[in-house]
Amino acid sequence: AEGQNGSPVVFTAYADDEFGGDSNGDGPSSGSPDDWDRLFFDNADDSNLLHNVIVRYAGSSDNGSVHVNGTGDVAITDSEISFGGHHGIYTYASSPLIQANTISDNLSNGIYSRFGSPRFIGNIISNNASNGLYIRENVPAAIDGNTIADNGNYGLYTWNAQNIAPITNNTITGNNISLLVPASALPDDSNVVTPNTRNYIGMRGNALMGDARLRKWAKDTPDEVSTYVLYSNDLTIPAQTVFTIDAGITIKVSGDIGFNVNGALISDVSIYDKITFTSFTDDFSGGDTNLDGNATSPQNGNWKGITFNDSLFENISSISHTHIRFAGSNGSGAIYFNRADVTVENSQISNSSSSGIRIYEASPLVVGNRIWGNTLDGIRVERPGANPEITFNQISTNAQDGIDISNSADAVAVNNQIFLNRQFGLRNSTANVIDATQGWWGDIDQSGPYNATTNPAGTGSEVSDNVDVSSFSTVLPFDFSYVNFSLAAGSSSGSILEPSLTQGILTDEWDPSNLRPDRTIASHVDEIITDYINLDTSKNYKVRVSYYNGDPSEVQ
Repeated sequence: AEGQNGSPVVFTAYADDEFGGDSNGDGPSSGSPDDWDRLFFDNADDSNLLHNVIVRYAGSSDNGSVHVNGTGDVAITDSEISFGGHHGIYTYASSPLIQANTISDNLSNGIYSRFGSPRFIGNIISNNASNGLYIRENVPAAIDGNTIADNGNYGLYTWNAQNIAPITNNTITGNNISLLVPASALPDDSNVVTPNTRNYIGMRGNALMGDARLRKWAKDTPDEVSTYVLYSNDLTIPAQTVFTIDAGITIKVSGDIGFNVNGALISDVSIYDKITFTSFTDDFSGGDTNLDGNATSPQNGNWKGITFNDSLFENISSISHTHIRFAGSNGSGAIYFNRADVTVENSQISNSSSSGIRIYEASPLVVGNRIWGNTLDGIRVERPGANPEITFNQISTNAQDGIDISNSADAVAVNNQIFLNRQFGLRNSTANVIDATQGWWGDIDQSGPYNATTNPAGTGSEVSDNVDVSSFSTVLPFDFSYVNFSLAAGSSSGSILEPSLTQGILTDEWDPSNLRPDRTIASHVDEIITDYINLDTSKNYKVRVSYYNGDPSEVQ
């Protein structure tokens, strides 16, 4: 069917008086979605064509107003497909050219494409009830130059993580959400992806097909997009590939997935505009992305973490001014340096369900970070060949050791603040002598770290043998308070007076024998209230709380 400009070929409902007049003799009327079935191309040969064609009010088969099935690569160009009762165009196991069409006002997706390698070029896809362009289990040869606007859900949605090349020259605006695409298809700066109702971009994890960048869109405007959500699978940065993350980007991870770096990951940082990797359920960063209010909250180990593998590009990689939270489900830390000598600096690594940083046969530079609240060690160093430089970090409130060095590893760990970790401040189970000089170990009386042999009077964090802690700092770097709530074994330390418990009761019911600090608690049905006195009102204070629920099936 080949029409001409101003004289299209029209397929429409019997009741549609706009074309062909009042054919049914009932006076003025128009068609309705589902009034008729579809145009169906079933394994048609490549000579089939829809050009300058109007298709309206079809879709009663629930397959699409235009349905292309099988091997024939039908061309659909310069046409209008609208007001359908289901998809505007449905392609299955075919690779048609879909170019310069207007596909609008359909009751499902504008285009639904499954299998094959179609080309979507220069179309206007708008006002469809669901998604503008829905791609399932296929690899489009091109998604270029389309205007995808004002659709009810996503502008561009992919069902799974196929190896699709980056989309180019598209304008995706006015939709509920702009797009959810494989990481390999992330839009470059030739696209416009804002404004849309919800200001984030979804990506399904796969291997990048070339250098890529997570960029801010419409920076410093009300329509700014700076949040990305990773779904489905790990995102892999292949060898000889660079993945750059702009300052101020938030990446939320949905599920037990993470990042594998075989090339280079670069955080393009700003001291005032930090990068965040966190859980999908973390409303503190990027807002309530899953739209469930307070129904869910982030937990240690919500996602895997970031793994840096041995790479020719590892000297390019860097993590700086970055927050990494709620990772560790891979058992190897929020950051895992696997024979990769990478720099991590001026960052926060917290709330991992394993270690904060795991270093395996690697010698990274770990400098100026805050590493806290992790379920295992703050930093774990292991295996011969490991010799990291760990300096000027604050390593605290981790559930095991601040730093653990084992399996013939070595390290330099000078000028750190290591305090309030539940086990050792620094545990060294190797024969190497670890340089941990000029550190502060949490003591307020200038006595230094505790060691049963070399410093039994020390009140700071415990260090093992073969650790040189000489020239330890005797200057209290800040005021702090630690309280272990317990009915039988309560304790406190620090330079700030212990707070009073004004609402709540002390109980050891979940560990009456061992009285472990992470099992003895202050409890209340609604909320715990503590009262501090003599705080300096001109200063800001941080409060870190560990909590435990021994009746998870009964108490939420």
